[in-house]
Amino acid sequence: MSIKASEPPVRPTRHAIFRQLAALILLLRPYWWSLIKGALLGPAIGLTSMAAPYLTKLLFDDVAVSHDVGLMKVLVAGIFAASLAALLAESLLGYYSSYLHIKIENTAVLHLFNHLQHLPDAFFYRRQSGDILSRFQDMKSGLAIVASLLRLLFGQGIYVLLVPPFLIALQWKLALVAVVTVPLTALIPLTSGRILGGVWEETVRAYADFESLQVETLRQIRTHKTLALERFAFVRARAQVDTILAAHLRTQTTETGLRVVERVLDATGMALFTWLGWRLILAGEMSLGDYVAFVAYVGYLRGPFIDAVGFLFSLQQRAVNLHRVFEHLDHPPEQDPAGAMQAREVVTKRLLGRIRLEGVSFGYTAGAPVLANVDASVEPGRVIAVVGPSGSGKTTLLRLLLRLEDPQQGRVLFDGRDARDIPLSDLRRQIAVVWQDVELYRGTLRHNLEIGLDGVTDAALEDVVRRSGLESVVASAPKGYETMVAEWGASLSGGQRQRLAIGRALLREAPILLLDEATSNIDVETEALIVGQLFDQARRRGKTVLFVTHRLSNAALADEVWVVSEGCVEARGTHPELLQTSPLYQRLHRLSTGTASLAGDEMPEERVA
Repeated sequence: MSIKASEPPVRPTRHAIFRQLAALILLLRPYWWSLIKGALLGPAIGLTSMAAPYLTKLLFDDVAVSHDVGLMKVLVAGIFAASLAALLAESLLGYYSSYLHIKIENTAVLHLFNHLQHLPDAFFYRRQSGDILSRFQDMKSGLAIVASLLRLLFGQGIYVLLVPPFLIALQWKLALVAVVTVPLTALIPLTSGRILGGVWEETVRAYADFESLQVETLRQIRTHKTLALERFAFVRARAQVDTILAAHLRTQTTETGLRVVERVLDATGMALFTWLGWRLILAGEMSLGDYVAFVAYVGYLRGPFIDAVGFLFSLQQRAVNLHRVFEHLDHPPEQDPAGAMQAREVVTKRLLGRIRLEGVSFGYTAGAPVLANVDASVEPGRVIAVVGPSGSGKTTLLRLLLRLEDPQQGRVLFDGRDARDIPLSDLRRQIAVVWQDVELYRGTLRHNLEIGLDGVTDAALEDVVRRSGLESVVASAPKGYETMVAEWGASLSGGQRQRLAIGRALLREAPILLLDEATSNIDVETEALIVGQLFDQARRRGKTVLFVTHRLSNAALADEVWVVSEGCVEARGTHPELLQTSPLYQRLHRLSTGTASLAGDEMPEERVA
């Protein structure tokens, strides 16, 4: 992964915020009916809650005057029953809301994970691992607005409809004041986004940078220790923690100032409401019972506006998180992510292994071609060795065959079909590959060999273990195939990891096998045994092998050798033929055998790879 610094944050526009919120709501389509059912609990809560203030009004206005004990008992019992019913409905709603929120969060996070794994390989090379991982926390933080929306719709929203008629019936003059002053508190969140947007973005970015540093340090802990980087890393970590603290303090200071203004507006409205209410009581236009009920109903009316304020405030804040999530969700995938949610279909048309490159050109950056106008072909059952100086385009050639990249000019054909016309999952399931830098999965030896395959027999497993030279590894492992492999394969040597990766590739029985310096960490004797058997069996089974290597002793075993230099296939032929006809191959051979002269055969800027 890249370790470049995070890019400067881009503040989302209001249009982008609502577009992303709409996209998030569409993502939750499976839960729309559940949301509607949950919303039906709102009226039950509202109606039961509205009863208690009115019954309290009757206690003040009727029981206090008539001293009717019987009526008092009925009213108190009614208040108790209404409160109990409201409590039950609120408890059910709380449980249902929490359940829905967890389901929605899991669905959204799974959607992000599935989308990420279908993004092009180049996407990950241009970004920090920690920054990518931080988007999952951004998704969870962004979904806080969904929780706010659930509370608003389910718990408090019904009061906006129920309360105003009661207020008008009790005292219309005071009702006008309440309806005007209560919504004033929503003004602050509407403007807070512009004020706080910058510091929110800075805080989120600081956390992402710190997470990237943690991932980078842990992933490269061996190099970290051997270079004695503990002090260096600590200083970097402390600087990033200080940046996080400073961003938090700026956020907290600004938020506190805005909340003070919000509270002042709220207190002003309450003071005006109280003053007018008691003026009406003293003027005989309103009873004390009416006022008590009125105050309770205003509290109910304030609830949805407080939640609305929270929702708007959260929307402004979490828009930063959602924007970071949609930076990745808006990136086009290389294939439809929905395919991973369906049962894997059998490959409709199996490849024979015939490969042709027609005028293929490709570069990772504009104006810097790595491959230029490459024409080459391979027949099924042939073993091709690819050799050449470092940086000549050998690995890029394999990446194009796997469609990790697509040529900018020309075509890659499999059995006469353009690779872009073959479903990507079908293509990659028929190409087994072993890279020089082997990546293993957390799990057992068996899991790492069989990963992604079903119904692997013991006989098939033992066969590939023998062919890949893994027998001694399995035999010496404490629990054999069930021995756990440490994270990133740290419990295995480089050669053992490569042999395991070769076994994993062979187990797939793919018609095409790509090897990118796949035996570079294996001792010469074991390597010769593995490579010889692998090539012989590939020929017998009609499998196509492309083998990038810097050891010309391996290239000598191939049916044909491609000599790649400066993005072109400079020469093709057998090992003996190229020793006679290719000056570059001759130089590579002399370097590999230690017979290069200091005067004429050195390549200072090149390494055989």
